[in-house]
Amino acid sequence: MHQQFDKDRLEVLVRAESAGVHGVLLCADNLDTAEENLKLIKETNTRKNLSLPELLTTAGTHPHQASEWKNDDKDRLRCLLKEKSIAAIGECGLDFYRDISPREEQITCFQEQLEIACKERIPLFVHDRDSESMTNQILKSYKALPPTVIHCFTGTEKELHEHLDLGCYIGITGWIADPARGRTLRKIISDIPLNRILIETDAPFLVPKRSALEQKNLDLPTSFRSSRNEPCFLPVISSFLASELGLETREILQQTTQNAIDFFGFNEIEAT
Repeated sequence: MHQQFDKDRLEVLVRAESAGVHGVLLCADNLDTAEENLKLIKETNTRKNLSLPELLTTAGTHPHQASEWKNDDKDRLRCLLKEKSIAAIGECGLDFYRDISPREEQITCFQEQLEIACKERIPLFVHDRDSESMTNQILKSYKALPPTVIHCFTGTEKELHEHLDLGCYIGITGWIADPARGRTLRKIISDIPLNRILIETDAPFLVPKRSALEQKNLDLPTSFRSSRNEPCFLPVISSFLASELGLETREILQQTTQNAIDFFGFNEIEAT
């Protein structure tokens, strides 16, 4: 989990469970983070006195860290995949918005992780920002993709349909409840089949905007604050999404919970 949670990590997990979030995916941005996440999972599994959500993690290298990706990281990643708590390779992909790592290095890092995912048949957790369909072109070049989610989708209608045509799941975050930045997403959200939606927080980032939530008269968690997102905000993101789609929140929660079980392999939660 992100360093913003260092002081209250357990409290955050307790709040998530209390809010009905019974499974949490920890996202790794490099292999060191994946190992730290595994330690946290093992530690929380020993705390039988606390009611905590089931924890899983990804393992992979984010495009921002692509320049740090080394040849021996392929073997290191393969070794990490032996851990039962690793549910996907990622967060991997392309970010041509910030371009923190050179684009050629981002592409190489992404392709090498993608090759491992295809060979091992483990899901892909993909970051795609302003790649101008390059992410999709790379994915399309592999004939037998494992289950793939486009994490925190913020793209265009064209990009959305390219991803859907490949069979990808689409990750929806609090971005949808941002009056300005989420405008395009709100216009095209109904194009996504319910069985392809995964609801995320991207905590501690992408806090849904209070003004947008209050406009729909949604109840906010008592811990809600605009400076930090956390897993217990997931239900309010679900309620906002349900309102946009004209559906009951319960229907959204049932389907997206089942999607998370199917995709990541959570085994201690149920789609009630």
